[in-house]
Amino acid sequence: MRQFYKLKTNIDLKEIGKFPKGAEGGRVGNILVGHDGQYGPVKITNPIVPIQPIHKKTKLTDYFDGGSIKIIISTGFYQFLKPFLNKYQVWDMYLSNDVYKFDRKNLQYVLKDNVEQEFNDYKILHISYPTAEFINYKKSIFYKFLKLNEFLNYDLDLTLNAAERYTYDQISKKNGEKVKVNKKEILEENLIVKDESEYNNLFEVIDKLKYGKTYEEIKSLKIPNIAPKKITINTSIINQDMFRVFYKNSNDFSGYYVSEDLKDKILDKGFSGMTFTPLKEINPRIEIETI
Repeated sequence: MRQFYKLKTNIDLKEIGKFPKGAEGGRVGNILVGHDGQYGPVKITNPIVPIQPIHKKTKLTDYFDGGSIKIIISTGFYQFLKPFLNKYQVWDMYLSNDVYKFDRKNLQYVLKDNVEQEFNDYKILHISYPTAEFINYKKSIFYKFLKLNEFLNYDLDLTLNAAERYTYDQISKKNGEKVKVNKKEILEENLIVKDESEYNNLFEVIDKLKYGKTYEEIKSLKIPNIAPKKITINTSIINQDMFRVFYKNSNDFSGYYVSEDLKDKILDKGFSGMTFTPLKEINPRIEIETI
């Protein structure tokens, strides 16, 4: 069975020099902002090239930074990866030396006096479409709440419209007699996400409940969450050497991945700035199965 690894930014100062890497000022542009590109191509008609100044101690690594949607890599690393990429988008980006200062009078960043700005060519890479069916929901176990003991006095009817099944005073008939039902058993039996559609629908409900609320408000309202107990990964259907995964509330699984073969080639070439986390070690709190 093929093995896959998640790419992460290396934070070892011996390799990257300084963390965080960025300095003040520069130009944000319009490519790295927002959440465009989560599930498909980034829709930008007039891209504005970002300029990111870096601290003088920061080293220019090949994998400079990365997230679940786009990654910033050197031009050399991009040229190396091109044969392993399928559908993707790429934009120019510049890393600059630390040449900006804040002009308090005009409330803007300006260039420092007597400093020459130097530019280093980098690329913003976006794999257009995340890999479908990465998680096998039918063989995974997702609870709809974070902890069973957090909703002893919780009105589920306000959120998932399931109060009729989970109320404290629920009773059932057994041999014609009314008996108390073990709420924990009911929760464990029923509060499990059955498929990807239910997962997405539940997350949409939860997202709306959290919208505009502070952390303390969310905590006091005991808004539910989706917590995995076991995640099964469909590695057998993946035929690419590099791909992207995106899931809302993904428990660290969203991001860029490479095969073991590509990982070994990257290491052989000496490309810097990244670490490779095996699938089964991405989140040690979750049981990971690959099929």
